[in-house]
Amino acid sequence: MNEGITVHRTNCPNSRQLLSHYGNRVIKAQWSSQIEKAYLATISLKGVDRVGMIQDISKVISEELHINMRGLNVNTEHGVFDGEIKVFVFGTKHMEKLMTKLRQIKDVEQVDRAVNEEKK
Repeated sequence: MNEGITVHRTNCPNSRQLLSHYGNRVIKAQWSSQIEKAYLATISLKGVDRVGMIQDISKVISEELHINMRGLNVNTEHGVFDGEIKVFVFGTKHMEKLMTKLRQIKDVEQVDRAVNEEKK
């Protein structure tokens, strides 16, 4: 007889017995409310332009914090750069950590959150 699917929490009184008798049929469930959703955020940067600046910014985003970058646009005029970075973050704490790290880069003078025109 096919009874369908039954969902039990791991702290359910029956879970230990079910695991011991039907362990080969148990599948761990993950609810969508527990999955972190990435949000597109835009950060504006300003500072003194120098060789390696883009590399340093990229290193913080990709290598140190493992953040997915959607876009990077930087313009330089008279030795000063003005840039905008679009990144996917998981919330305000994640965003603040990124902005703090970017502010620590040599010759970066200003880091602000910009307003997004689009959302994922």
